[in-house]
Formats: sequence, structure tokens, C-alpha cells
Amino acid sequence: MTTVINYFKENKIHTQKQLEHFFWASHPKKILAFIKKIQSLIEQDNITREYSPFSFIPSTDLSGVEGCCEISCKLSRASHFALFASLYADTVYLNLTHLNSCSIDETIFLEDSHENYDILYQIWCDLALILFYKDLIECKIIRLVTFKDDICPSCMKKRIENLKIPKIVSSMKTKYIETAHLTINSYDKKSSIISILINGMNDFFPEHEITTEFNLYELPSLSINKFKKGTIIKSKECRKFIVTNVIEQALRENYFSTLNAVSFSSKIITSTPVDLLFGELLSNSDKNSASNAIANIPFYDLPIVDKIPIKSIINLRELEQDAFNNYRIALKSALQNRNFEKNFYDDIIYPSLTKLESKINSAKNGFYKKTLGSLIIVPSIIGAALYTGLISKDLLGLVSAVGGISAITNSGVSSWCEYVNKNQEIKENDFYFLWKLKKLNKK
Repeated sequence: MTTVINYFKENKIHTQKQLEHFFWASHPKKILAFIKKIQSLIEQDNITREYSPFSFIPSTDLSGVEGCCEISCKLSRASHFALFASLYADTVYLNLTHLNSCSIDETIFLEDSHENYDILYQIWCDLALILFYKDLIECKIIRLVTFKDDICPSCMKKRIENLKIPKIVSSMKTKYIETAHLTINSYDKKSSIISILINGMNDFFPEHEITTEFNLYELPSLSINKFKKGTIIKSKECRKFIVTNVIEQALRENYFSTLNAVSFSSKIITSTPVDLLFGELLSNSDKNSASNAIANIPFYDLPIVDKIPIKSIINLRELEQDAFNNYRIALKSALQNRNFEKNFYDDIIYPSLTKLESKINSAKNGFYKKTLGSLIIVPSIIGAALYTGLISKDLLGLVSAVGGISAITNSGVSSWCEYVNKNQEIKENDFYFLWKLKKLNKK
């Protein structure tokens, strides 16, 4: 959605520092106008929903929209997801829940309260994600959308209750009521908001602990005299309330996500174990919420892509479209047949790249011997060879030393035709696209 990114540029917002200064230092009317304009541009975007096996809706934790509220953590998760999107997705439908759902006016800037600050902070985080994903948004891999929640909370609760979820959810509640590590993180007396730090619920928060907030008067059996930071919550009733709330909220969000996945003909992509479990339970219990939830694909651990800018990956996708599609299909097949006891990179990707490297070196060596013997070098050959990365730039110096561009001989033409055939065979290799990425990472 280029219009959204252009609006950032019109306001001279190109970096996270510029956005932070603009959002927290500008006049409230200017900030409010900016927010409403972004909301309007997202609403106006005309998106054609086309089915693709590589169309995804990310979990809010994976994309950085929800989960840990620290901006650095959000952007860190966004960087992981951006790699996935650039290396695998045709389309990603991203719903910025705080930005899309807020309805604010100037009073939010005038009334100094914990609740108002939290709303503004979450909106700022959503805007930061737009800026972070700008390259993917501009090339329309990420599409900003608004998910319509037409189901009221009570109706949603009834639907979930009617799904006849197996006893595994009740067992999960029992487990975490006993084992979750719950401590007080902070307490705001003015708003009566208490922040709880949750640790040890790895099925829900696999990366690290997370904080969640409650109104003090929601929490049963919690003494008002025990609000010291780090205090462990031991009350059985209070622990049950917090754990049940976390699990039921996760189930509601997953159910809502599956409905939208059906609406957008997409798959849910997640790194949270419980999302996979709930997705399977919901699809087995409710035909209207059938979802193809899949685990996060292990691009995050590929050493060949960890330093490559997203823009460079996007450019290579456009340059090598056939190679990109070949590798994506091959990777999907490899993942489906994967033995999860094996290391994915070491056992699948690395051997494939090593074999391809050997073929490429063999093709190069054969071409050098034949073409240098007959002095065949013409501008189109130089251009094509350098363009594909299969001929070293060092060869140019050697050509100059033997007299520059030379006459074409029959043996030279034959050598070039043989080389072109090998080149095409190499480019059709399933992992040629990843090999090209590896070359980019070395530059």
C-alpha cells in the first residue's frame, strides 16, 4: 500500500527516531490528524483477495502487533517475520489491532492517565511497525487490512462454548494454575491498574515472560498491602483467574484469526505452540473456522540470510522469479517430509547448496578453459555472465591482457552454447535462489 508509506514520507518520517520525535513531540492536533489519515488510507485500499498457497495471516505475537509490549521486542520479532515474508510469502494480511480499532479525540492527550498513555503507546508501536515493514508494504507483499469483528464478545463466548473443546484445555488450565510463575510488575494507584509478569507458560509465550494488566478489583483474594514489585502471587483464586483469562483470551484470538483466515483464503502462520493446538481443535470442531495453521518455517536460523537487507531479497525475487518459485515449492515439500529430529539447515539446505556450488564451479572451470583458448569474449557474454554472477569479475582483467574484445570463433560459440545450457540447468536447481542469497550475504 504505497499511499500509506508516501504519507510517512510527506511528513518527513523515514526512520524510527523521526517517528518517535514526531509522535511524542508534535502538537496533539497534528498527531491526531496523522493517525486518522493513516486509518483512512488503510480503509480505502482496494485489495483483491486472490488465493495462493503462500498467502498468510500472521499471529499477532509473531508479527509484533501484540505479545511483549516493549518496542525493541516488537521490532525484533518483526525483523524475524519480515525475513519469512520476503523469503516465502506472496501476500501477508496484517491487521494493526490498536491503530485500526482506536477511536480517539484530543481529550486523550489532555487527560493524564495510565489508560490514555497505554492507548497512545500502542498506536505508536503500530505506526513503528508500518515504518519497519515499509519495503514489504511498498511491493505489496504485506497488505494492511482491517479485520471486521462482527461477533459480540458474548456471542463469541457462546460459540466457543458450543465447540465442545476437548479436555486438553481444562488440563492446560490445571497445569499452569500450579506451575506458572506470576509476580507483580507494577501498580498504578490512580487507575487501579495492576501489571502482572507471567513466566513459565511456554506454550503461550515461548520467547520470554510477558506482562498483562488487570483492574485491581477484578482480581480475587489479592491483598492491597502486597503490591511490591516482584511479589509472587500465591492465592489459588487469583492464580486461577489470571491463568484462565490468558488461556481463554488466546482461544478467542485464535478463533477470530481462523474466521479471518477463511475470509482471506489464507493460512495462519505462528511461532506459538498453543496456536497450532487451538487451530487444530477449532478446525475439527467448527467447519466454519477451518484453518491451515502451520508452524513457523525456520528461515530465522539460516546463516545465509541473517545480514541481507529485506530490500535486497525483494529485488532478487523480482529478478529471479522462476528460481524463487522453484525453491519455495521445494522447500515446502522438504518441510512436509521433514524428520524433526534433524537440523533443517545442516541436513537439508547446506548439502543442497554444497552440491550446487560444486556444479557452478565445474561449469565455470570448463568455460574458462574453452573460451580462453579461442579468445571468445563479446560484450553480451560479459554482461550476461557478470549479471548472473557465474563469471568472476577477475576475468575482465584477463581479457584485457590478451587484447580485449576479440573475434568470435566457431569453437568459442560452441563453448558458450554449452555453457549457457549448463547455466540454465543450474538456475533450475531447487535451491539456486538460496545460493544467490548466499552470494549476496558475502558482499
